[in-house]
Amino acid sequence: MKKSLLLICIMVVSIMCLLPTGVYSAEPSYNLEVKTIQNRDDFINYYILKKENQEVGNKNLIIYLNGSELTPVIGTNQKNKPYFTSMLNTLNQYCSANFDMLIPEKINIGQAKDYSNDLKVISHYTVEERALSAVTVVDDFLSENNYKRVILVGASDGGAILPKVYNGLKNKGKVSNLIIMAGGGLSQYDDFKLLQQSKLPNMGVYRKELLKLDMTMEEIKKDPNSLTKQYLGWPFKRWSSFMDYRPLDELLKIDTPILVLHGDLDISTPVESSRAVEEEFTKKGKKNLSYIEYKGWDHQLSKHMNIILKDISDWLRKMNR
Repeated sequence: MKKSLLLICIMVVSIMCLLPTGVYSAEPSYNLEVKTIQNRDDFINYYILKKENQEVGNKNLIIYLNGSELTPVIGTNQKNKPYFTSMLNTLNQYCSANFDMLIPEKINIGQAKDYSNDLKVISHYTVEERALSAVTVVDDFLSENNYKRVILVGASDGGAILPKVYNGLKNKGKVSNLIIMAGGGLSQYDDFKLLQQSKLPNMGVYRKELLKLDMTMEEIKKDPNSLTKQYLGWPFKRWSSFMDYRPLDELLKIDTPILVLHGDLDISTPVESSRAVEEEFTKKGKKNLSYIEYKGWDHQLSKHMNIILKDISDWLRKMNR
């Protein structure tokens, strides 16, 4: 549903925005730490990427919450060595020695395989558990590490849970900026109701499935914990938590600067879901939200990296004067 290419875009964007022009290093030189938090039979992996020769006292941190994909954020090759595909080279092009990156995995996702059919992963994919696992990782890390600036970034599902993660942090005072890409503010149910009526192109069979929403919701309510009954490729257990969760309710509790980005041709999360966030912030008189809407763009904002880079760069400079 959500593509890992967003990870490349968001990290590059966030890093490049805060660097003086031309402050790049020539060769990849990351140290990768893989850490695990064990909870009885379950675990959470998380990754810390640090560039060598960091300047003490002048470090920044990017925290990235990925979308709904059930493959590892960082894979392993046939020799069981970590690989970053094009991500590392792209990051290296823009990143100085002053940035670390923290990337939490979802519960029970290890390395080197696709976990889409793994019940130990799917059974924990709810709003509550996904948010709590990210909170656990971020608090564990921030409690022992201090940074000049910490930017929390989420894409798609990661953007939807981002405000819940932020509000759950003991160390939220260390986070300086929030960036949400195609995450929306309405519940999944309301998003789907909007998409039912949408005239957007390329919906095909997806539209037919959306028309079954209310009938399926009745089935979900009767069996909310089912891992075998599915809708749109996900078990009822996932939908029973995501259908009612409204990121907007969590966002309104936040006073930290927030940037929301969304394309108006998005058929995964309708643009109206993010427009509702802007409208509600305006109605409540809250001044900490910036909203950018892109005409003619779909869910994959990473296809327009140059524009994304400039917009986030401008926003971060403005927020961090």
